[in-house]
Amino acid sequence: MIKDHLGNQYTSEAKMCRAWNISYVTYRNRRYILKWNLKEVLENNINNNRTEIEDHLGRKYSSEKELCRAWNIPVNTFRYRFYKAGWSLEDALTKSPSDKFKHRNKFKDHLGNEYDTQIDMSEAWGIPYEVYRDRKYKLKWDIKHILTTPVISKEIRDHLGKVYSNTQEMCNAWGIPYETFRNRLRVSGWSLEEALTTPINGRRNK
Repeated sequence: MIKDHLGNQYTSEAKMCRAWNISYVTYRNRRYILKWNLKEVLENNINNNRTEIEDHLGRKYSSEKELCRAWNIPVNTFRYRFYKAGWSLEDALTKSPSDKFKHRNKFKDHLGNEYDTQIDMSEAWGIPYEVYRDRKYKLKWDIKHILTTPVISKEIRDHLGKVYSNTQEMCNAWGIPYETFRNRLRVSGWSLEEALTTPINGRRNK
């Protein structure tokens, strides 16, 4: 399972992207190349002006296609290497096409089990790939701790202090559709209490 910044759970990053109406490639670019936080990744309009992508040398490009053209790598090859097979950004850009399957069956867990991709390995251990990447590349954890440390869920609380496992559960408890709740907070600037307690056709007192 994977959670967005509001606590909603999804079975995969791709399903989360569909729920937020953002392409999976755009999501991966923003998350793993541009290093945006999850809120920025999902909430920013697709056409906003934060579009620069950096390669491993720090050079900036306006798009993923421009990045691949500069390194003479087919976009699909780059995407397979970086997003699915888990290659480093440098390897994904610099290795020749003949090295396409170089890393296949080279990902081992701490018990010696082999996997085709890092995604396969993380999912086998019940660790969301996003968490796996953060632990490996940002926190620099060893493979045993990456795969065996439980993912701690963040508690969601309403204005009365009641705890829920995720935002959807809280909305269900208050009888408010999730999309309505999100729009009230993000677009209209309502307080948490107003967003949860105002009837669907109700109006706030001015």
